[in-house]
Amino acid sequence: MSLGLQPEIVTEGDKKKYRLSIHMGSNFKPEDVKVSVKDGVVTIHGKKESKSEDGNSHFYQEVTRKFTFPANLDMKKINSSLTPDGVLKIEALLPPKAFPEPPKSTNIPVHLE
Repeated sequence: MSLGLQPEIVTEGDKKKYRLSIHMGSNFKPEDVKVSVKDGVVTIHGKKESKSEDGNSHFYQEVTRKFTFPANLDMKKINSSLTPDGVLKIEALLPPKAFPEPPKSTNIPVHLE
């Protein structure tokens, strides 16, 4: 199974977020996935086990991935959610000065050579 990794910076209202999206697979539910943070490293661990009703087949899947988030993120304010199609989204707010807004307008003088 491919765990597609898509880090991005997103703007929602006046806030910027660092978002990591990972395709876990549609068979995972939120209770099957654990996300933890230690020393700036985010660890994702997913584990799914099921048996058929007749007991003849058994399915087991386990995934662990680790990612280092940018150092300027507040690691205590990380949120995660799992979409119905199996995409795990992990988000953290960026500090206001991480990406300052460019000036709206700047005049650049023209000099004669």
